[in-house]
Amino acid sequence: MTPQTWTRIGIVIVGLAFGYCLYQFAFFVLTVGLANPRLPRFYYELSILLQFVPLLGSVLGWLCWLLNAERKGLWLAILAAAWVALSIPALQAALPYLPPGPPRH
Repeated sequence: MTPQTWTRIGIVIVGLAFGYCLYQFAFFVLTVGLANPRLPRFYYELSILLQFVPLLGSVLGWLCWLLNAERKGLWLAILAAAWVALSIPALQAALPYLPPGPPRH
């Protein structure tokens, strides 16, 4: 194998480790927000639509970039992660306008 191949393998391994840590933390933060016992109605659905689906798109873009080394995957990962980062304060700002949810026990 050529040195270029070994360099690419090293980049993929480091990228997978970094992506695992980053996305694991992001999923943890988003799921902690869903653990609130007094969430308004439709918060769960909005969170899935505005946060989890784009985060999965970012994960797929990151993997595509690591495995193909094409810029499209990196742009997808960055834009989807930016969408998630901007949707967090937007969803928090929408909380007062959502109807109250059922009590959880």
